[in-house]
Amino acid sequence: MKNPVRSFVVLALICCSCGRSARPLASAPPIENGTVQVPGLMTAGRFAPAVTLKSGNVLVVGGFGSLSGTTLASGEVYHPASRTFTQVANQLPIAARGICLAALNDGTALEAGGEGDNGNPLTQAEIYNPATNAFAPTAGPMNDSRDGCTATTLQDGTVLIAGGYDAAEQTTDTAEIYNPASGAFSYTKGKMINARMFHAAVLLADGKVLLAGGLIDSTQLTSAELYDPASGTFTATAGALNSPRFEAAAVPLADGRALIAGGGNPKGGAYGTAELYDPVTSTFSFAANNMTKGRAALVAVPLPGGNALVGAGVNAFPYPIPKDASFDLFNSSTNTFSPTGSLHIARSFAAAVVLADGSPLVLGGIDDQNANENYEPSGELYNLSTATFTVTGGLNSLRVAYGSAALPDGRVLLAGGANETMALDDAELFDPETLRFTPTANNLDVPRVPCLAVGLKDGTVLIATGSGGTTAEIFDPTKTTFSLTAGSMTAVRFWATGTLLGDGTVLIAGGYASKGSLNTAELYNPTKGTFSATKGTMISPRAYHTATLLANGQVLLAGGTATSDSSGALNSAEIYDPNTKMFIAVPNTMTSPRLLPTANQLGDGRVLIAGGQIANGDTTDTAELFDPKTNIFTATAGVMSNRRGFHSSVSLPDGRVVIAGGIYGGDAAITTSTVDFYNPSTGLFKAGMPMLSPRDYFTATLLQSGGVLIPGGLIEGNGTGVEFSALETAEIYTPGTP
Repeated sequence: MKNPVRSFVVLALICCSCGRSARPLASAPPIENGTVQVPGLMTAGRFAPAVTLKSGNVLVVGGFGSLSGTTLASGEVYHPASRTFTQVANQLPIAARGICLAALNDGTALEAGGEGDNGNPLTQAEIYNPATNAFAPTAGPMNDSRDGCTATTLQDGTVLIAGGYDAAEQTTDTAEIYNPASGAFSYTKGKMINARMFHAAVLLADGKVLLAGGLIDSTQLTSAELYDPASGTFTATAGALNSPRFEAAAVPLADGRALIAGGGNPKGGAYGTAELYDPVTSTFSFAANNMTKGRAALVAVPLPGGNALVGAGVNAFPYPIPKDASFDLFNSSTNTFSPTGSLHIARSFAAAVVLADGSPLVLGGIDDQNANENYEPSGELYNLSTATFTVTGGLNSLRVAYGSAALPDGRVLLAGGANETMALDDAELFDPETLRFTPTANNLDVPRVPCLAVGLKDGTVLIATGSGGTTAEIFDPTKTTFSLTAGSMTAVRFWATGTLLGDGTVLIAGGYASKGSLNTAELYNPTKGTFSATKGTMISPRAYHTATLLANGQVLLAGGTATSDSSGALNSAEIYDPNTKMFIAVPNTMTSPRLLPTANQLGDGRVLIAGGQIANGDTTDTAELFDPKTNIFTATAGVMSNRRGFHSSVSLPDGRVVIAGGIYGGDAAITTSTVDFYNPSTGLFKAGMPMLSPRDYFTATLLQSGGVLIPGGLIEGNGTGVEFSALETAEIYTPGTP
């Protein structure tokens, strides 16, 4: 099978990854350089509970996540002052998800229960001590094993652990109290009125705890009850919930009421309704209107002034991949919801806390990948003044096959692409001074994938091709805005190349359209903002090829495919002459057909063409050199440490070329994190330190500091349990010396 097609969006993000099975990666190379992750991301993507500590830092413990989708024993701390995460020094004795977590009055935190990787509920309990940045066991475990329970810190500093399901896989009606003074657990004097799990729990102003809804085994509950710390007993509320709810979100309001919003309902998806508990009447009533979306596995937090922020989650049951990033603002004066700012990355099962300054923080969760489940490592901060979210770190979108351009001031633009489930119309800027990505002032006119970005001589950037059709737009780095060009392109093109010519025009050549690869090309005139066809057509139809501006001002177009897949992989090349606006065939062929290799001009004028897919769809570790003086291609003296396709490369100031990532293998395509350096003085490749994450479908960019920005891209295979997942992580790779 030569050409299975993966499509990120209907409008075609086409990958021709196919051929013979993958071979093992090369052995680990000696380290000759370093790479660091752009700050602000969690140490592991996860959905896990979080609490704000007395210090103002935020603790996240255990959960389920990472790319391998495993139960985690690790914890981490978010530091709002630096917007960074650091790992807890040790791990839980047993990895756990569904943990009950509560901040204690002395600045520590209690974690208890949850479910181990074997699916069994746990009795383990640990105290996190920020002074040692470590977990230590409580004086004794809980009396009952519990998962799906709640933990509520009471006004006297003790913690109520209520409900859940036990080792017998039965929903329990027991509850227990953790006493920080003794470090021990004891049963409450009375049992709960109803056994319940995955319920809501809210500490009320009078010190009582409201427990509402949830499940008893598979039955949804409308019942609610109150725990009274003074008597240690439970009593039923005077009224029940108007709708059965589980995994709803609950927050206390400043006026003493409690808001219970959304939740799952196996009989009808997810609720868009919300209810208010009135402690005076001990009854529930619906809010005046519904949320903008039905939401389960959602989050809710109180806001300064008595209102609440509610959002994200999913709107169906069984839970699908989340598509909703929206949030609603609940006004406690009018009991109404109204839409507010949205997350940058849709997510469900996230954690939400309130920071010391009153700002809500949403952490982790399951993001909107279209492959099994993917666990999000980012957090998003809600700005109370602007009603917008800002990511704690990494990209603002899961982003692959985007357009990228270095700006004159050192920033880097990332535009369009896909997040795996849909084409993107947003864009962002990386600032090497702050190491942060920030959204542009407006979005692209249309979603664009794959997206072509070409920096122009005046500092603006041309954005074109892909799912944007024949439209094109210009990015203004001063205003950080996009605007449509005066004219449209002459053809729809996917996987075309764009090259800035010496006269300031841009050559856009070849590409793929609905009927196959194109042999046409066009020129963009930045003065007029218009496109026009070149005088002559290309010698061969080409897509997924390379384009390199030569020292004499001509453009080398090499390789690619004459069809829509690797079966038409080309070993031919041609040259565009800007003086005649015609194409000339290179008389000599390449040493190998190559589909989506990389091409970099060397200091002596030669062009290094490396990797790519060959005619049977497999990737190659070979490379070759084109000499414009002789028009001859010759194989390099050495090969790369790994076969590569859909990789990225950058020419370094010292004359070397760094080649990173990509996929290797055919039908069993696997993303690699390996890096090679090509040294033109020796003609050999030398393996460097691997990237922090395997990546393909990304663009590496040389920063003015000499480091290489490596953002986003795709990861697939690698024994992760995830078929493929787009990334929001980024790293800066610092090359060593030759």
